[in-house]
Amino acid sequence: MAGNAEALSEAVRRRDEIIDQLVSRFKANDCEPLGDPSGELPAEVRALVECLRELTPLDEHAVRWDPDSWARGLESRRDLPDRDRLLSVVARLAGLTQQEVGHWIRRREVFDLADGDVVDLFVATMAWGYGRGWGWYRTAKIIELATKTSGRGDLQLLTEKLKRLAEFAGSGSTVDLFAAWSDTTDPARLRRFGPAFASKFAYFAGYDRTGGTGPLIADLWVAWALWALADIWDARTDSAKYIQYLTVAGRWADDGGCRSDEIERALFYLGPPIRRA
Repeated sequence: MAGNAEALSEAVRRRDEIIDQLVSRFKANDCEPLGDPSGELPAEVRALVECLRELTPLDEHAVRWDPDSWARGLESRRDLPDRDRLLSVVARLAGLTQQEVGHWIRRREVFDLADGDVVDLFVATMAWGYGRGWGWYRTAKIIELATKTSGRGDLQLLTEKLKRLAEFAGSGSTVDLFAAWSDTTDPARLRRFGPAFASKFAYFAGYDRTGGTGPLIADLWVAWALWALADIWDARTDSAKYIQYLTVAGRWADDGGCRSDEIERALFYLGPPIRRA
């Protein structure tokens, strides 16, 4: 056990050192992008991918969440349709994610829901994406707004829109997928479900873990890191830039012998210190 703890501590030290090295190089460049979309995989990103893999295999990447606060929060929403159905999803997720210390939801547990009901996948995505924050509130607002739009008292419109988004994620064009969460006139768009979380849903719904290809998460931290490393700003705001992001991540993954979502995870870790710099 002591040996494992020491190895883990050393891996964390190396992770932080790699990030510090890249941020120092970024500062030395007057906080201007270090490369462009055609550039090679940065050595620090390659090293960070390998270090993060050593710390936690990607599919085991877990986020702590609080199903009790979700249950209390959803129960408090008077206008929430099919509340019992949603509470049952939370209860099942709680059972799946119970560990010795709290509840930790892993990427693979969200992926496991991709072939089932889209509402289950939606709730799991929001739980993983928000962790111990106010995910239940954001989830409830999205559902309530969809219900208000439909004029019905059920989850039908939400389900239809999520199915359309999942279909684009699995087999549709990237342009159509991007429009589904960014174009206010697109039939699949859900209010309050912007790129940071809609891209998470698309990732879990459509990413091919065997081939290492498919939609990737595009949130604020990824945006900052991608700009600093490849001069692409902002992958959340334009379909052409999102496509550039997928292309760069795919090429870097080929260079690094990894999956493109491992590149995404490395960018996520790099984003906060890049933004602070």
